[in-house]
Amino acid sequence: MAVRNEDKEVTVTALLAILGIIAGGVIGFMQRPEIPWMGKLPLGTVISGGSGLTGFNAALKPFAAQSQEILMIGTVIGGIVGLILGLLMQNIMGTSQGPGVGPKKQEGSHDDDGSVY
Repeated sequence: MAVRNEDKEVTVTALLAILGIIAGGVIGFMQRPEIPWMGKLPLGTVISGGSGLTGFNAALKPFAAQSQEILMIGTVIGGIVGLILGLLMQNIMGTSQGPGVGPKKQEGSHDDDGSVY
């Protein structure tokens, strides 16, 4: 089964958006705040927003919530950047016309040799 050009362009756009989401999430996770005398919270605590913290550790919930927000912002920004890059690549790939690719001729238009479609 042959893959159409449009399907490849959508696949590239989706792939770049997914890669952007992953990269943005990693960068957002690395940018989480450091807690004095403790360091940075682990991934599970950040993803849950500190919902599992109890007792003395419950004081860390604001740090966990802030870390979760930074992670989500990084993920969203990464996804948007990846999507924009994918759409730009789709646009660039669409303008470089290879054999058989070009503007569609409208019905009733004339070919170079004068024949009508």
